[in-house]
Amino acid sequence: MKAGEKIEKFENEDEKFIVRYPEMNDWKDLLELNNSLVEEENRLPIKKRSEEAEVDFLSNKLEEIEKGKEIYLVLEKRGKVKGGANLSPRGLESASRAADVEIRIKKDIRDKELGLKFLKCLEKESKENLNEIKVLIAQLPESNDFSRSLFEDFGFELELIAEDSFKFEDGSYQDNIIYSKQLDLE
Repeated sequence: MKAGEKIEKFENEDEKFIVRYPEMNDWKDLLELNNSLVEEENRLPIKKRSEEAEVDFLSNKLEEIEKGKEIYLVLEKRGKVKGGANLSPRGLESASRAADVEIRIKKDIRDKELGLKFLKCLEKESKENLNEIKVLIAQLPESNDFSRSLFEDFGFELELIAEDSFKFEDGSYQDNIIYSKQLDLE
């Protein structure tokens, strides 16, 4: 059973954090996280979720975690979820050695050192639980400078700039920046 399992505890700028697997009762914090990211000026190609949609989202994530098909971690500060990181294998379940990576951290605590520690936990869990994964892939809109810098500092390399491939609700487009990182499976 992974729900709620703690992965790591650490301090960053005198604040204590816990990285763990989510539990069903995290849905309100995850809803607040998702919707706060939508409201930020740094536009992301995500939409606000309703309470029902967030409960369904988290329920599906917990199922995939239990089946050993996906990794989803949360970043907790003072009992509240302030971040989420996801690693989802691509393509055919039995054949894929690549996984998509996503990381979300609430603006009020976002900094590079914290993001790097969170990514390190995600990579460690990948090696321990999805040990066939060899390549991590991150796709970001061009305007997300913080995440682009974070992934680059974590060893991801630029693979492709897909022009005008992110469409936003207002009908505008942005380039999709695609990064990858080869994992050392030893």
